[in-house]
Amino acid sequence: MIPRAAWLTVASLAVSMLAYGMTADDGGLVLLLLPIVVAGRTLSVRSDGAFLPPWAVGSLTLVAVIYAALRVLDQGPEIGILADFVAMLAVIKSAERWSAREDGQLLMVSIFLMLASAISSNSLRTGMFFIVYVPLLGYASMVLQIDTVRSLGGHRDRKRSRELVGTRTDGAGPLAWTFAGALVLVVSISVVAFVLLPRGIGGDAFNGLSRPVIGRATGFRSSIELGRGGLISTDQHVVMEVEVRDTEGKSIGASGRMGHLRGTVLTRYADGRWAPGANRTPSPQLVAGTFFFSSFMNNAQIQQVIHLMPGASDGGVLFSIWEPVQFQLGKGVSGEIVKDDDVRTVQFAASKEGLTTYSVWSVPPDVQTRVDSNARRTPVTFPNTTIREITERMLADTGLNADPAARPIAEDAEVATVIQNWLRTGGGFSYTLDILDADPRLDPIEWFLTVSKSGHCEYFASAMAAMCRSVGINSRVITGYILGEYDPEKERYIVRRSNAHAWVEVEVAPGQWREFDPTPNLSTLHVPRAQN
Repeated sequence: MIPRAAWLTVASLAVSMLAYGMTADDGGLVLLLLPIVVAGRTLSVRSDGAFLPPWAVGSLTLVAVIYAALRVLDQGPEIGILADFVAMLAVIKSAERWSAREDGQLLMVSIFLMLASAISSNSLRTGMFFIVYVPLLGYASMVLQIDTVRSLGGHRDRKRSRELVGTRTDGAGPLAWTFAGALVLVVSISVVAFVLLPRGIGGDAFNGLSRPVIGRATGFRSSIELGRGGLISTDQHVVMEVEVRDTEGKSIGASGRMGHLRGTVLTRYADGRWAPGANRTPSPQLVAGTFFFSSFMNNAQIQQVIHLMPGASDGGVLFSIWEPVQFQLGKGVSGEIVKDDDVRTVQFAASKEGLTTYSVWSVPPDVQTRVDSNARRTPVTFPNTTIREITERMLADTGLNADPAARPIAEDAEVATVIQNWLRTGGGFSYTLDILDADPRLDPIEWFLTVSKSGHCEYFASAMAAMCRSVGINSRVITGYILGEYDPEKERYIVRRSNAHAWVEVEVAPGQWREFDPTPNLSTLHVPRAQN
């Protein structure tokens, strides 16, 4: 007869492997191993013995260890590698002879996989798996203990065992009440953790539990400080939802269609730090307001309606698609406004608490605006010889002149494109959120270009801005968000803290600024899988 604990252990392990495989982006191997684990454990329990010799078990374990070690050396200690490793150990354990000790080890494997699934995703699907798994784990653990005591205690006679353990037929014993209470508790916690908090509901009441990250985390910043190392965690907290519409009010957003939502413009650089310029002018107290930047409102074709979520931690910054010509705040909103006409930004001097929705009209990039044919290129430079030499060599390989005095203004856009593409694909750079400390003897941008060649979007944007300036092209770093996760039912982009991003705006002609994004693999970054 197959012990109850064996079936319950297999069921617990199957639920945990299914949970990880269906919630983690890299859960394919765990799903592939699931039927092997179930089949192997069933055979070993039915045959009351191991169907693999000890030498084979040892060899397979060694192979699993080597496989995991090689992946860790190549990719670092990621949770997906550990999940794959313990899943392979579960396959090996399933081939061994059944015993209470083996079942206990398999239950520990299942606990790890459930924790890994929660770390990978706090979606509603993960919560549903926890509702099923936790009571099942509790029941399997208790039955395993009871079966173990019975087998070790020698009370194999069914009648005698019933006398010792006792029986109940009313279904309302202590064990039943325990599991009923546990189920209610698990459902309540799951609703909070996997339904309310990920959607920005109740975050303040739970003192930030909707953002369970350790150390530095992804999120919008109004300045950039390079050179500091460490792992940056991804924070999936929703900060806003954005409608993007045309002049007729029709949505022009779509899945797979990405955009940049600019917040702060950084023009001053010193010692690894980018900061905003000093041309911002405060406005008086306002109840509601509409802010115009130019007379080009007739060319405005992109309307953004931005719905702010509670707990958004981006200060008083108002976000927009480039090139904004009008900001419109709702009624009943008051506060001191800081408006910068040069870079077209608007923000509250303190915070935008109380503001829930605002609208922006923008001119699409292909519309010509504010062009003065008599204007000359803005004189700029970047005081770093190494960065200038790198840029000059790279441009020489493409036949472009690095000297701004000898290069036509019409070629500045091409130069910027070459620099962007070199950082994206041609220069051997890679994207990572696990940053090393920069060499204090080098400028952090120089260190990124010559030593590390690996970093996050702030390094790529900083490098492009520095390289453009080093050959006389005016540029600035932008911090904001990527629009990439689209909800077709709401016709809105869902913007999370993990969508925070940095890119570059380049003055490709006098008065004409164009967006460039040198970060590689942009379509797969900052845009999490759609959550249930």
